[in-house]
Amino acid sequence: MPMTRQEMLEALGRIPDRFQSLVYGLTTDQLARRPKEDEWSIAEILNHLFVGERDVIFPRLQRMLLGGSGPRRREAP
Repeated sequence: MPMTRQEMLEALGRIPDRFQSLVYGLTTDQLARRPKEDEWSIAEILNHLFVGERDVIFPRLQRMLLGGSGPRRREAP
């Protein structure tokens, strides 16, 4: 069964606390350490998720929840 509007908003509202609980107690060095040279650190992963939510997911959900046209599709170049 699909989530209700209220359930979606509550789930989105819990995201910052969930991120904080995952990294609570880690040092700056631990957050910045890359497991391997070509892999991302915890800080880089979290930044990627934050930017994606801020710039893509939240605007799209806002349009959908406010009755907009839903997801916008990029036009091919």
